[in-house]
Amino acid sequence: MRWQKVLQKQIMYFLSQWYRSRLAWQMKKIQKRVRMRQLRMKQIAGYVGAYLAADELSITNVAVFSSYRRCGAANQLMKALDAFAQEKNLYGITLEVRVSNNAAIALYEKNGYEKSGIRKGFYSKPKEDALIMWKYFQ
Repeated sequence: MRWQKVLQKQIMYFLSQWYRSRLAWQMKKIQKRVRMRQLRMKQIAGYVGAYLAADELSITNVAVFSSYRRCGAANQLMKALDAFAQEKNLYGITLEVRVSNNAAIALYEKNGYEKSGIRKGFYSKPKEDALIMWKYFQ
């Protein structure tokens, strides 16, 4: 199954950020609440997970596997989310990102996201604040 391969890659590359139980829970919810968009090349290059709540989309994870980094894969994933949000006439898209993740923050800003606040102690292992970012469509 294709999603099992994604899960295996996720565990291999991103285990330090996601506990196995949390990841397994998230993957089980895909069919009901989580929209997953894949960027397909010859293999799965990455994915973005998000859930729809009322008229906004909340990004839960953006991941590009190491062999596909620095070649525009993350930008294509973000553009796929924009297209989905505009198709559904959503108010906006939000996300949280570690305050130390400068590469991700630059990616989000490049794609039109604005800093809107801080969630103190949001992340663990290591404990760190999250930067809240939004992109508005209306």
